[in-house]
Amino acid sequence: MSYNKIILCLTIHQIEHELSTLIRKAKLKFPDVAKEDLISVLNNFKDLQPDVVNFVFPDGISRNCLSLAGTIPIHYKVTFPQ
Repeated sequence: MSYNKIILCLTIHQIEHELSTLIRKAKLKFPDVAKEDLISVLNNFKDLQPDVVNFVFPDGISRNCLSLAGTIPIHYKVTFPQ
């Protein structure tokens, strides 16, 4: 279930529970800090969707990693030489 769909139908408590489930699945060292950071990022960037994905290192070892997929908007001002 994508984060955007979760937001539409779940309470804050349920969203935090879903994030905790992803964090446990990824076996992060500092789960409380990760959850606070995830909530902050997801509140600021609504398009991002958290997930746990399998990452294979160059030496062949694989680990479950927490991933944020989506688009972060970049605002910039372009000036052209006259």
